[in-house]
Amino acid sequence: MDTIYALLDSMHAEPCIIFAQVILFYIFHLLMTQIIYKPLAAVRKKRRAETVAKVEKAEAINKETLKIKSKYEEEIRRVHQEAAELIQETQRRAEKERQKRLSAARDEAARIVERAKAEVKLEEKRLGNELSGDVSQLALQMAQRIISSVTDGAGRERAEKALAIAEKALAGEGVR
Repeated sequence: MDTIYALLDSMHAEPCIIFAQVILFYIFHLLMTQIIYKPLAAVRKKRRAETVAKVEKAEAINKETLKIKSKYEEEIRRVHQEAAELIQETQRRAEKERQKRLSAARDEAARIVERAKAEVKLEEKRLGNELSGDVSQLALQMAQRIISSVTDGAGRERAEKALAIAEKALAGEGVR
């Protein structure tokens, strides 16, 4: 304490005034604490709590956003995969249908060719029969001309009999 009194003496201050100033300073400090420091500390504490809450909420939203993003990307991959599979399946079906139609077309073409060949054979046979009939008639006509040119009576009779027999034979072929 002596040092304090010595110090106060050197400053030429009275101890009562200094004691009063200390008490006033303490009262000022108490008032400032109640009026400014505590409300300011409360505001800071409230802001810090709000900031922490908002940061936590932002982190939660960010996590949720990342989950949604990963789900979205997974769904996109799944849809792309399904689309690719659907395209492949459609291509396989189209190829099977093409092969089926191509086979049916080949079968139909083969049937048409067979029918055409059969018709050609029938037409060939008919024309052959027609031609042989025409040839036979031409041969008869030639034979008649030759016979008519023969002046001998007995030879002519024999030739006419042979011609009648040939005509009957030809008429029988035409009936068939």
